[in-house]
Amino acid sequence: MGTVSAGVQYVKRLKIFETEVPFQSFVDIPEDVPDQRKTNLEFTINIESFGDMRDNINSFSLDKHGFMVKQEPLPFSSEFFTRREEVEKLYFPELERIIGEVCGEVEKVHFFDWRVCPPAELTMPNAATDRIATEQLRSSKISNSTGVIDLYDPTAWLLPANRVHIGRCLLTSAMFCCLVVADSAAPRPEPGCSSPQSFVAFPTRGRAASSGACTNTKVSWYHKSALYLPSAMANSRVLSFWRPISHPVEDYPLAVCEASSVSQDDLLECDHIRKKYIGSTVFLTHKDGYKWRYLSDHRPDEILVMKMFDSDAGVARRKYSGLLLLRTGEELTMADCPHVSFKNPRASENSQPRQSIEVRALVFSSLKE
Repeated sequence: MGTVSAGVQYVKRLKIFETEVPFQSFVDIPEDVPDQRKTNLEFTINIESFGDMRDNINSFSLDKHGFMVKQEPLPFSSEFFTRREEVEKLYFPELERIIGEVCGEVEKVHFFDWRVCPPAELTMPNAATDRIATEQLRSSKISNSTGVIDLYDPTAWLLPANRVHIGRCLLTSAMFCCLVVADSAAPRPEPGCSSPQSFVAFPTRGRAASSGACTNTKVSWYHKSALYLPSAMANSRVLSFWRPISHPVEDYPLAVCEASSVSQDDLLECDHIRKKYIGSTVFLTHKDGYKWRYLSDHRPDEILVMKMFDSDAGVARRKYSGLLLLRTGEELTMADCPHVSFKNPRASENSQPRQSIEVRALVFSSLKE
């Protein structure tokens, strides 16, 4: 299909962020609270060019670009992915095998989030029925009588995301690390130790203390403005596995941005507030020079693997200022993979709607000193 151009949304860096934290809230606000805002974010639409990976599909790698394409047959029907228990029982082991092939020797894999978009039972014969079907499906997938979609139900439909984002930020990834290995990691250092040599410091900017997600576990150590995790956990990655589940994608392809074209100053970290936890999401601000890629006619046997976090200091990627391996004083790096869905201007009028699944995994290559 070749290079295509389409509009996507970038977050604006507002002056208000000098005095308050960017946020998105997905919880109900009591009526007596004066500030009823669910967010203080604003977005702008910009036109981007998306280069097609089809002709050089095997030339992209996780460590260099932040993403890759893994060819693997899909052994399940699209209808299978509407059954949560079966997905977690049968599809997750398939992914764990694939992770071993992609990452090499793996000690532990923890799947912490997955989502289908949209459910396989939805069919839209043409674009004219798109809006009607969308509203019908939203009504059938609400969590209660308020009309709110249940974000904790991975089979509930979320529309393709047209806002450029990365997902969980560095600290949120660190939070998952310490929660997952709570029973197998080394104990925290003694209180008052300002420079634990066998620990990795994750800058928190106050978020760990407010969320409390990590500071109560025995593997983390919160000191001043950093969350310290055992350096044995430093060899960890957060990967996302995205693929179609029915037919090749035509209407809303998923695009990925090469990590080398993104700098720290391009990112805006946003508090992500849900009922069960407070985390962070990272959005991109607009600039010229991003290197965007997509896969035309993306098939179910093609898994787009995206790296959201990597603690390996030996990989050549964009540096994240402030993350230090305290044992050596070496600055660690991250392999962020910004991504976004865009409306394909070359899609045929009767193209089938996208049906896809995304699974996120926390991968440890070693849990030992």
